[in-house]
Amino acid sequence: MGLFPGNQPWRGQNSHGVHEGAGGDFPLATCARTSTRRHKKGSNESGYGTGYVKPDTGARDWRDYFLLRTYPESMRDYETWPNRQSFRDAISKYTLEMKKLSERLLECLSINLGLSPNYLKEALGELHQDLMINHYPPCPDPSVAIGANKHTDLGGVTCLWQLHHVVGLQVLKDGEWYPVTPAPGAYIINVADMVELASNGIYKSIQHRAVVNPTKRRISIAAF
Repeated sequence: MGLFPGNQPWRGQNSHGVHEGAGGDFPLATCARTSTRRHKKGSNESGYGTGYVKPDTGARDWRDYFLLRTYPESMRDYETWPNRQSFRDAISKYTLEMKKLSERLLECLSINLGLSPNYLKEALGELHQDLMINHYPPCPDPSVAIGANKHTDLGGVTCLWQLHHVVGLQVLKDGEWYPVTPAPGAYIINVADMVELASNGIYKSIQHRAVVNPTKRRISIAAF
């Protein structure tokens, strides 16, 4: 990710327990699946879900996921949160750190444009953050399924953590799909649609997808 303003690396709080929790027998999503269901209040859709068939490709999304609205805090629907205080504490700590990281990244991107550090934050308005925990089980026939179909991300930036060092994320460049190899201890940062718009296309919101593995499961945690 490089250095932040003042030549200081970002050092976030790493005692939230989310990475360790999600790295076990997928207890966060299992807890979500057994305790909640995906539902919608107005435009506030959150909770547990699973893959679907995309009409234009026929390929099935081979994944389980748990979606939480986290910022602003007024968007949090605790009815979809498992009734475990340790879960809620871990998610609250983790998403606060991701909020701080996203704000610092927007400052860096603004400075790189030769503008005020607050330019992109002000252009995007109040920060809205979702957290999605994805579980991609082993797929016996990857030729008929995909982890997540190609898409770009909404919002400002996406901070993605990949567990188990299983390759699954791919990005589209010049008509070709390239795998993104997980680096231990590193986040993958995606510029999203609103930053592309606010920068007049200087920063690009790239198309990406997730592919499945015939023998290994993959877990990722995305804050966007």
